[in-house]
Amino acid sequence: MKSSDWQKLGLEPLPSKTLEIMRLISEGFSYDDMVNYRPQWTYADIRSAAEQVIALSERIASIQVDIVRDQKRKQMDAIKATYPRAYTPWTDEDIRVLTQMRSEKKRLSEMSQHLKRERSAVVGKLYELGLITKDTYPYFKNYIAKINQGKKR
Repeated sequence: MKSSDWQKLGLEPLPSKTLEIMRLISEGFSYDDMVNYRPQWTYADIRSAAEQVIALSERIASIQVDIVRDQKRKQMDAIKATYPRAYTPWTDEDIRVLTQMRSEKKRLSEMSQHLKRERSAVVGKLYELGLITKDTYPYFKNYIAKINQGKKR
């Protein structure tokens, strides 16, 4: 990794001494082997190398969490741009309208559009309310199976 790549992530590359110590550890060198191989190294050097690698690993994990969180937020924002009520709790009025639309045999796309929610959310709520079975919308069969798995937990 180039140093500019490290800097973009807010990280510092590991010192060459740390890398060398970690390479020897990965090759199975013991503490005594390392001290004999590099007499200028001390236990403190080896411990410091391990601490640096652990700190770097923790920082990378934190960056990964931030990246995933940012991607999820962007994904949710994109969905909310199309379905403004996505990820909001269902109100009693939403449920009343959904129930009425189902009894009027409205199309799924029409219910989704009217309620400003994703089709999967509408299917999930219809299923939860007992207004459809797992076979009503074959396209959502796998989605309903996931709902059922969640209930088993």
